[in-house]
Amino acid sequence: MNRPRLFGLVAFGLATAFAATGCSNQNNYFDQRGRDFADIWRINFSGLGPGFILNLRATRLAKFGGGYDGYAQHEDLGTWRVGSLGREGGSWRSHTIEYGFGPFYHEEYFHQPVVGNVRTAGSDGENGEPYRTIDEVGWTFHLGVFGMDFAVRPLEFFDFALGLFALDPMQDDSVYQVDVPVDAEHETHHPEPTPAPRPPPPPRPTSAVDGEGTAR
Repeated sequence: MNRPRLFGLVAFGLATAFAATGCSNQNNYFDQRGRDFADIWRINFSGLGPGFILNLRATRLAKFGGGYDGYAQHEDLGTWRVGSLGREGGSWRSHTIEYGFGPFYHEEYFHQPVVGNVRTAGSDGENGEPYRTIDEVGWTFHLGVFGMDFAVRPLEFFDFALGLFALDPMQDDSVYQVDVPVDAEHETHHPEPTPAPRPPPPPRPTSAVDGEGTAR
């Protein structure tokens, strides 16, 4: 496919997306595309923590390596990491133990956020989703005082590409909403209907005897 045709296809996708979401949602559209693009990558650096890790992976079924970082017994002595985990970023402390190969790879980890929007995550399943996904390709190494974690996610790239056409196969976009201002002067009020008055009670029957007991 030549470049003019490719650019035309992308332009058509943007136009279709704007038509589907509305012109007032353009900022929301670009915000979601930026988040989808960030989800493709994970790049962070480690340092100031003990440990040794070497891991290579091409999806969850094809990975091998092992090592550890941080002190699992002391949360304040975890290995410091700074960078991004997809659309999350900042700095956090890491405690990791991993070893094995292929489907028999064993991972134990815990992330303690320090700064940014990185969520608490753990391999116990109670603190968020695993930060290594089934489709990612990348590597991780840590050599005592310095390390790097890098990965790309093909499924997220697919989600980003289809997102140009306002599609969301990964279901990770927020719902597009339009905030319509209310004009108080022209706002129509519909008061609740007033209930109908209750009918008067029926007249009491006339007594044949007056109050003194004599007949009328």
